[in-house]
Amino acid sequence: MRKLLSYAVTLLAGLFTVSCSGGPDDGGTGGATTNTYLRIDNDVSSVTLSAGEKQKKITVYSNTTWSITLNNSNWSDLRIDHSSGSGNMELWLNCDENTKTTSRSATLTFTAPGISKQLQVIQEAGEAYLRVSPESHDFIGDGGEYTFTIESSSAWRISRKPDWCTLDKEEGPSGSSKLTVIVGENPSTSKLEGQIVVDGEKDFTINVSQLGKNYSLTLGTDGVAVDAVGGEDNAKTFSVTCNGTWSTSISHDDGGSWCSITPTNGTATGSEGTNVKVTCQPNYTLSPRYATVKVVAGDNAKEGTVRVTQQAATYPVFAGVPTCREVSSTVQEVSVSFTSMYEVTEYGFCLGTEANPTTRYKVEGGRGKSGTITMQLTVEEGKTYHVRAYAVSPVGDKINYSEETTFETKGNQPGKGDIVNPGI
Repeated sequence: MRKLLSYAVTLLAGLFTVSCSGGPDDGGTGGATTNTYLRIDNDVSSVTLSAGEKQKKITVYSNTTWSITLNNSNWSDLRIDHSSGSGNMELWLNCDENTKTTSRSATLTFTAPGISKQLQVIQEAGEAYLRVSPESHDFIGDGGEYTFTIESSSAWRISRKPDWCTLDKEEGPSGSSKLTVIVGENPSTSKLEGQIVVDGEKDFTINVSQLGKNYSLTLGTDGVAVDAVGGEDNAKTFSVTCNGTWSTSISHDDGGSWCSITPTNGTATGSEGTNVKVTCQPNYTLSPRYATVKVVAGDNAKEGTVRVTQQAATYPVFAGVPTCREVSSTVQEVSVSFTSMYEVTEYGFCLGTEANPTTRYKVEGGRGKSGTITMQLTVEEGKTYHVRAYAVSPVGDKINYSEETTFETKGNQPGKGDIVNPGI
């Protein structure tokens, strides 16, 4: 019996000991002695980011305070959002895209009382690249310069170029840089073609060409002025003298299509040149308008421009105020002369007993660009009338008026010297 009781006491003591000892994650805090612990994720020793990955989460498991030391001497853009903490915590690693063709790494050292652990952070290498924009350029026969943009994952150098090209540099760094190509006048009548080869971790070939210097181009003027009325009767010309083929194009400042040219292209015509006719549609607006004719010799070897100005339209003009003549006590004859840039579609007179009359009396069939408007108007006796001429113009479909004049008609009352009561 005593042996059975002793066994039971021993068993209970063992159970008590187990219940007072902690689990692996709490450090044994259930007992009198605390076991400090610090784990990074699942006790990993490293984490890896792809070349384009910019963020990574790691989790700290601990039952105490801890701090982090970052050793990133060759990875300056790696950042961590917390450098210390207490207990369990999620941390974020942040960095830029790796555009280099080599991987990079850094070390995080986690320190807690009596514990030190390291985590290696690795970002994979980026892909090698070399890009040039634009990919080619055509120089005119006179020469010139042009700048290309080079984007490269590594330093680059020029391994080949045409003899007729001069470069502002022969090599450049990784990242974005500029390359300027300078070309002198082409002394040959033949087109030049060549390649500029850029070598890096990748390579790229820039195609360049230059037109032959065998074209001459002379324009008779750099500008022509065309009347607002336009049409064939008011067309203007300028001469094109070229020792090869030439072509033209035209652009309108207002985006319209009111100006045309003939011919639009031609070939060498000797020293006399070719006359190009500039024809404009009527301008019905009160503002001048503009277009530019571009003349190109050969395949953009030479070019020149002629500026076209079309004048603004004007309203009809009346020669002063209408004149009035009494035909009878109920009829007045009025007349006035006018001139107009465009043919007026209607004209006549406005008559009324108030100033600025608007009641129109139209001359039937009245049209023209100039002339004299004459009408006999029926009036009443003993009144004062206001009269002014009008003309309808296509310029804005506007009614244009002359200055107005006034006249009085005789009444049927006795005048001065009349015998008021004859027969008395």
